[in-house]
Amino acid sequence: MSKFIIRNRSIRQRAVEAVSVITSDVIQEVTIRPHVDSKTVEQRNFWHMLLGNMSDEVGMAPGDLKEIVKAKVMGWRTVSYGGVDLVIADGSSEQLNIKDYSMLIEQTYILAGEAGIKLPPAMHE
Repeated sequence: MSKFIIRNRSIRQRAVEAVSVITSDVIQEVTIRPHVDSKTVEQRNFWHMLLGNMSDEVGMAPGDLKEIVKAKVMGWRTVSYGGVDLVIADGSSEQLNIKDYSMLIEQTYILAGEAGIKLPPAMHE
């Protein structure tokens, strides 16, 4: 799969040229949408560190806390697995952009505060 991020006219022209020469018999799909920066590695690492710290305090697995925080931000959905209905977060944190991922971090602080747990502050450079 090819992905183009169009930042200027010359790249836009190259993308149009690349699409125009597709000759495969395989059905192709092209999506054009505004580019949104994905979450950063620093955000992901920091959020997982917060989940680990909170996990140590409450005695719950970090993965379980992660699902709770994700569901608070993205909502819940029910899935059936082996005949059992499970309620899980409605979405993947891997697909979030910088802004939405920061909401996961903020929600972690909110949940920790409600439980009387102090988490380390975010460091700004």
